[in-house]
Parts: sequence; C-alpha cells; structure tokens
Amino acid sequence: MIHWRSGALHEGGVRLDIGSPAFRYGAGFFETILWNGHGPSRLDAHLARLQASLDHFGLMAEPVDYPAVIAEVVRANGLAERQARVNIIAPLEDEDAAMAPLVTAAPYAPPAPDRTYSLRLAPPATLGSLALHKSMNYMLCYLERRAARALGQDDAVLTQPGGVVTEATTAALLFGDGKCFCTPTG
Repeated sequence: MIHWRSGALHEGGVRLDIGSPAFRYGAGFFETILWNGHGPSRLDAHLARLQASLDHFGLMAEPVDYPAVIAEVVRANGLAERQARVNIIAPLEDEDAAMAPLVTAAPYAPPAPDRTYSLRLAPPATLGSLALHKSMNYMLCYLERRAARALGQDDAVLTQPGGVVTEATTAALLFGDGKCFCTPTG
C-alpha cells in the first residue's frame, strides 16, 4: 500500500518510535472517508471533526492540502475510478511537536444492498469523553467486532450506559422509517 506522509508518497509500513505515545498508548486520531470514485465524500465534515478533536486536547498537526493529497494517494494506489476507503491518521509521536498526519487508501467493497446484516448489541461500556473522538485507541471496537464475528454476526453496535446507541465498530449507523433517516449523535 502506498501512503503519504510529510510531503511525499511512501510504500510499505509506517515507522513509529516505540517510546512514542502513539505506539505505547494508541495516542492519536483518525478519520475514515469514502472515496466515491470521483472524490472524498463529506471531506469538510471529517476534517472539522478531526480538527475539533485536536483542539479539544490542545494538539497541533502539520498543515496538509488534504484534497490534493487524497487524490494523489488514491491515484498512486490505482483506485481513482473505484470506491475506496481513505484514512487520515494523526499519530501523537512527540508531545512537543505538531503531529505529522498520514493518508492511506485501500479498496472498499460497498455493502450488498439486498443482504440483511446481523449486528450484535454490545454491552454498555463506560467510554467517557473519548467516545466523542475518533481516537486511535480502538481496542474496544476491535474486541466487540471480534466477539460478534465469533457468534456469526457481521458487526457490533456500541452502546453507552442507559442504552444510548453510538455507532457500529466499523461503520456508521443510519436508521430510517420509510419517511426520514437519522443517525446516532455523539
């Protein structure tokens, strides 16, 4: 996979210092964006959420021309005319320096429109204020999805105490009643 970081394209893995907060604690933030075969979907909303998380925790990231970089990464991976999953990842490597975001792109197979998916309702977890951010520390999501898959289900729906639905572990949730749609709010 070809990714972009610090002004250039790179092939293969990403190096992290084992003493960095990103490696030791999963410290950092990310966004997952749909490339619809023509461009990134809802990019402004994703970038606003990422910036809000950085601002909330008093962190800075190096400036990036995301529309241009995303298009470059998608093209470099041969995905320009297809649907793809784009990730912007901002790992916290040095607490005193701006984060150096990286951008990846991978093929994305959309859900089958006529298939019924099975979701496991995960037990409520006390997520605290981090539940409002797309933190790189996604262990809870990984474990809940793994538990759902072990039961033959496709994914797990995360809830907070009081039965508040937040999201699925790997997808957004969209509910409809035939007249309108709604999503859980964070």
